[in-house]
Amino acid sequence: MLRGRRLAVVLVAVLLVLLAGGGAGAYFALNALAQGSATVVVFTGSLTLQRSGASSFVPAHTGDQVRGGDRLRTGPASRAAVNFPDGSAARMDAGSELLIKAITRSGSGWNVVLGQIAGKTWNRVAQLATGTTYHVDAPNSTAAEVRGTDFAVILENKAVRVDAFVGTVKVAAKGKTVTLNQGQSSTVLPNAQPTDPGPIPPADLNDPFTLFNQSTNTGQLNQGQTSELRGGTTGDGISDLTFTLQWPGSSQELIVVKPDGAEYKRVSADSPPAVVEVTAAEAGEWKYQVHDVKSKPGEYWWVTVSKTTPAWRGSWAGNYSGRLNIGCNVSGPISFQIKEQGTNVDVTVHITGSQRRSGTCEVLGDEEYEFSASATPDTLGGQGDVGVKMTKTGVNSADGSVSGSGGSATFQITRSAG
Repeated sequence: MLRGRRLAVVLVAVLLVLLAGGGAGAYFALNALAQGSATVVVFTGSLTLQRSGASSFVPAHTGDQVRGGDRLRTGPASRAAVNFPDGSAARMDAGSELLIKAITRSGSGWNVVLGQIAGKTWNRVAQLATGTTYHVDAPNSTAAEVRGTDFAVILENKAVRVDAFVGTVKVAAKGKTVTLNQGQSSTVLPNAQPTDPGPIPPADLNDPFTLFNQSTNTGQLNQGQTSELRGGTTGDGISDLTFTLQWPGSSQELIVVKPDGAEYKRVSADSPPAVVEVTAAEAGEWKYQVHDVKSKPGEYWWVTVSKTTPAWRGSWAGNYSGRLNIGCNVSGPISFQIKEQGTNVDVTVHITGSQRRSGTCEVLGDEEYEFSASATPDTLGGQGDVGVKMTKTGVNSADGSVSGSGGSATFQITRSAG
């Protein structure tokens, strides 16, 4: 999670000429000045690397070092990252290509210059030292000055789209500059000015690459070390949480901590992944740590935290109304109030003038029952003096039956408005 970082200054330049023709010569000086290197992490799939001056790509692996002039390309169904010495990172989606133009020392910080050739990148920029920059080149003569930490650059159908997920981004092209605040986007078409700021497109917000980057953090440990306690996500008492630890090899341990600070569970594994699942996670912030049991020096790891709500959980809660059919041609209104806490369902059934004595059609007064039940994807079953079984017939409706000492009945109910 990103906390307390001051605004970083980043420059994203989107150029009309893509690393062809005279492009290589234009960056010769920058490459000659490159003093630093970055480390590659392969999250999944394949990554290939073309070294500066080489004519072909070769397989790349987690831990490989890249420098100015090197080029990276992700394969299908692949994701990778380039981690820079200041803690910044450029993550690559499947089918992306990135040129490391320069990594140069500037005082106490680093200048990073990248060239995005294809695909999608997610750029997470660490706090920059004064006078340093993080710079990405891409098509269509666009320049963007980014003040923030997380932004995406997407090359799609000859267009360049910049999404600001954290902080602000200034996008300039053809004499026009627009400022994107957090949650805004701008697109630059060939020979065009940037569009006015608008919301990040829903497709980008829901893109699996976006969700991966928002839920995945990385780190580096030596054998015997334990990471700091990191924030994972927030439980709500209904949704399930899954913590998944990945690493290239060796032995690692994942430790998950509850909102009250108590340890929930730890899982060790000699090969990835290590997974901790939390069912109906209690409300509050869940955290985790990674312990390096046995590894080579500087082992990289990454943890993805996912949050899912089963279709049946959280969907019974509400107020219902309908008809209760008790036989003998007698029927009356019924109301259900259903509350949920995790996998437990508390139901109050209020039947108005509709109960009957066993074996008779005598109508008694109003009746109210309370009980707890357990839920399954499509049905709800009760226990105790009164049993209620419900089967959903729609998002807001159900058929069912109720039984107890006063007899049994069937019903049809619909969720009440509000």
